[in-house]
Amino acid sequence: MQTTYRLSQIQYFLRQWKMLEANRNQLMPNEIKRAKLLFNSLSQLEKEELKLLKEKYYDTNNLANFDKNRKCYTTAIPVNDEVVAYKLNVESFDYSNERRQVERKLGEIMIETGQKILKTEERIYLAINPMLHVKHVDFPCDDSDFITGDIVLTTSFLNDEKQVFNMTDPLTVKLVTRLERCGFKRVAIN
Repeated sequence: MQTTYRLSQIQYFLRQWKMLEANRNQLMPNEIKRAKLLFNSLSQLEKEELKLLKEKYYDTNNLANFDKNRKCYTTAIPVNDEVVAYKLNVESFDYSNERRQVERKLGEIMIETGQKILKTEERIYLAINPMLHVKHVDFPCDDSDFITGDIVLTTSFLNDEKQVFNMTDPLTVKLVTRLERCGFKRVAIN
């Protein structure tokens, strides 16, 4: 999961909202992760905030991105702000500003929710920042004296360059927890 979301990324999630729900029985693995993040985050908004987003992104009949293999649409085209504002009997400018504020709030919630979801993942990467991932870390197999050895970092975007941490192993969990205290963050394996 990410540490920040740009407004365009949040809107990308919201455009898929309706179709993630409609196609819930035939989602791809990456769509399942997106749905988990989006739905867990949306549930934390106030009812009025959720309604503002629902009017624009969910209550639309215009669908896009047809997937021929699954025979379904994967995104919805949002309703124009002016149309939603007219429907809600408010000024278009006011609606747009309020919607953007709610989208930013949703982005912050998505970050927190994403971190909570990552805590439950069985296999993860570790990164010190978005560009530097752990390539290799030496740590003893002895549980009594836990000392971290050298940590090798990589700037490569290739997943085979990054060390995979298996969180089902108690010793690895201990190592990851220790590295998190030093500033490392969990990163999902996509």
